Amino acid sequence: MQMFSEEGFKSIRMDDIASALNISKRTLYEMFGDKESLVEECIHHYFAEQKAEHDRVTSGAANVFEELVIALERWDDIGKRNYRILTGLRKCYPDILRDFANAHYFEGIGEMRTRLTRGIEQGLILDSIDMDIAISVYAYSMSGLVHMKDNAFFTWPSDVNFADALHYIMVHFIRGIATEKGIRIIDETMLKLKR
Repeated sequence: MQMFSEEGFKSIRMDDIASALNISKRTLYEMFGDKESLVEECIHHYFAEQKAEHDRVTSGAANVFEELVIALERWDDIGKRNYRILTGLRKCYPDILRDFANAHYFEGIGEMRTRLTRGIEQGLILDSIDMDIAISVYAYSMSGLVHMKDNAFFTWPSDVNFADALHYIMVHFIRGIATEKGIRIIDETMLKLKR
């Protein structure tokens, strides 16, 4: 994944991977069959590791907003790399991206619903929100961000990068559904993390 994220899926050949791993190309093909299978396994492994790291980093969060802000701050480090990976998949392996997105869509929706419910229970999210609409707005915003270069109806500002756009979408999304207590906690948490 490091090679793919730095050089791109198209640039890296099976010869390059075998050489970097100090194994024969034949061994690599025996293990994965073809490059597409290797890419697919790499993607699943990479994002599973990211989820495990997210769970580890946010495990001590005092509330749902602190968890979201901590996760958002992590995106400053990994957002550009993930954007390169996702756009590279879209260009070179659109079927893998589609299958991966479909496989993880409902899992992500379920996790978001759990977080929103927990936020309502903690008094941080308005209990009057329409859960389905809120989740759809969030999901479509994230999808639009990943596919922003494909959008013929919207010109993305050239000086806005992926991590900044993600930060903006997330902060305004959670502030929009937050109670006064929730907004105070968001602001305090973001100040604390900036130090």
